[in-house]
Amino acid sequence: MAGIPHPYFDWDDSIPDFLAQLRLNLQNQGIDPNDNVAGPPTGRDNAIGHLRACMRGRTLEWFDDEITTKQNWELTNLLDNTGQANLVAVNGRTAVQIGANALNEAVGQPGNAIVKLKAVEDAWNEDWRIAGGCPTNAPVNAPNANAGNTVVVAGIRFGQAVWWLKTHFPIVEEELRDLMYGTIRKRDMTIDELYRKILRIGRRANYRPEELRRKFLNALPLPWLEKAEDIGEHLPLDELAKKLYEIELRRIARHKRDRLPDPLVSNRASQEIYEPSPVSAPQ
Repeated sequence: MAGIPHPYFDWDDSIPDFLAQLRLNLQNQGIDPNDNVAGPPTGRDNAIGHLRACMRGRTLEWFDDEITTKQNWELTNLLDNTGQANLVAVNGRTAVQIGANALNEAVGQPGNAIVKLKAVEDAWNEDWRIAGGCPTNAPVNAPNANAGNTVVVAGIRFGQAVWWLKTHFPIVEEELRDLMYGTIRKRDMTIDELYRKILRIGRRANYRPEELRRKFLNALPLPWLEKAEDIGEHLPLDELAKKLYEIELRRIARHKRDRLPDPLVSNRASQEIYEPSPVSAPQ
């Protein structure tokens, strides 16, 4: 795997694309972000250092403000009266046993939904939404401290930093606001791009399937909305989006063949699907 370039992350870059490149880069260097045994430094420590080294300009300022200058990781939805010494033990508790120690999204959730173990999620796919995880400079506070405060664990791991980037980077929060206020529109996106974007953002915001459907339909221009009504709005959203995308592909093919304008076909979608990307000249 030699020759993989060092990835960089700039303000308008795609987070999934960047993380995919970073993953290959760490694999190429033999760094395991799940490793907390070898070292020092551990693979986990090395990985978060590499993550910071990828940031430039405004992204580096954001990363340092949000991650580097913070010491610990707070679970804002879990109080410290659990009677358990650590998060591994909390993971094994039932919703009844956790009881009033669960706040907000964690209410009524068992421990294995609030705190997911490495056996279930690796460092690239951690999910701290239910726990309300966030970087903090608050002092460490164990799950059994019994002080009536939220739990705070020592340090910030690579997986926590990655999750924070994926869910709280300013561009991501802007997308969440756009979805919340219904300002996302299809415009030059394909049906498939629109569906995947709404699904990606909606899952982060814990939207229910019927809410995702409504957001998707609201993002469609009138001609596409009429198509959706003709197909049947009762279909599951994934099936509806698939059928609409098949229609779009057929219309794009007809548009390219006949050179006739089509109100349902955007020029960008037509070019990206049917025209190869230009190859850059050697530097």
